[in-house]
Amino acid sequence: METNSIVMSKKAFFHNGNRVRDYIYDHSKVTDTTTIMWNDDTLEIFNNNDGYCLYGTDNDTTFHVYDNIIIVKKNSLQGAVTLEGRYDLIPIKYSKIEYISNHLITSLNGKKGLYGVDGLHILDEIYDEINIMQHYIEVVLDGKHGLFSLNGTRLIEPLYDKFSFGLPAIAGYIGNTRHSAYSFTGKKFFDYAEIDQFYGIKYGFIVTRGKKWGLFAHNGDCILPIEYDNIYIEDSFKTKYIVIQKDGKTGISSLEGKTILPLEFAKIRLGVRTKDGFISSKYISVFNEDKWGVYSYDSSLVLPVIFDDVLEFDEVVSKVVLDGKIGYYILKSKKFIEASDFNITKTGIYEIKVNEKWEILKLN
Repeated sequence: METNSIVMSKKAFFHNGNRVRDYIYDHSKVTDTTTIMWNDDTLEIFNNNDGYCLYGTDNDTTFHVYDNIIIVKKNSLQGAVTLEGRYDLIPIKYSKIEYISNHLITSLNGKKGLYGVDGLHILDEIYDEINIMQHYIEVVLDGKHGLFSLNGTRLIEPLYDKFSFGLPAIAGYIGNTRHSAYSFTGKKFFDYAEIDQFYGIKYGFIVTRGKKWGLFAHNGDCILPIEYDNIYIEDSFKTKYIVIQKDGKTGISSLEGKTILPLEFAKIRLGVRTKDGFISSKYISVFNEDKWGVYSYDSSLVLPVIFDDVLEFDEVVSKVVLDGKIGYYILKSKKFIEASDFNITKTGIYEIKVNEKWEILKLN
């Protein structure tokens, strides 16, 4: 279907071969449903399906065509029309309309408001200034700055003289002093006067107060309260964990703050040594009262905390040192056998070397 044609640099609108509008226009824009045609003083929007004129300006109306909106002005007042001809998108009652980043800032009685290009009235005309940012809408009300999301959700009340944006938080200033910290979703973390420092890490941010540490998620949720002597993320393995320390004891939490091992151990070592010389990340070595043991990450005790050392961990038979003696601990039967070596035959039989003699090892 031919919708427009050009003669001598002028454009006309055709529908089903019939010329609906003569060669009078300098510009045109075609959408899926409409054709917009205009010159310096006249604009019309035609329906592509039936050729009907959906909207047209008169001699008293001026306009400016943007990518997906038309701002019109009549009798010193402005409104907006969509490219599909929706003329009631924004009524012609505003002293000024600015098109910025798919938003329309409206001015009425010296105050500013905000519309989306879909006609949604996002903010009423009560603000002194509105600034469209990449991820936020910043407003000024009675000299104080606040923040909204791009869809108009209020994030931070207009309480501050300015904001700074950076990891790990949005900082609201009173004068030139940082006063409050907020997450990027507008959740208040704390006032800066309440803490000593905080800094971002990959999985959230650390907060310190006095000599105590806490951990918060990027969205502002508290993962660990500010009560620990030390916190650090162990991420050398595929699964990541938080090592926590308090009053000389060490424990482990998940990145969500769920306790994996309570604060009961003098020392914790993620991973265990295996017979082939590798470190298995499936288990945790723990140390308490000069003895070692092994836990799994579901908090289950695998090897009791009774050994001088765990030399080689295995899920069936582990090489350990117990009361100064080297031997093997059978996990199923929970028995220790003093021995110098251990072997699994090709047929899957477990053997153990006791007093230089190989014996079949009973696992039950």
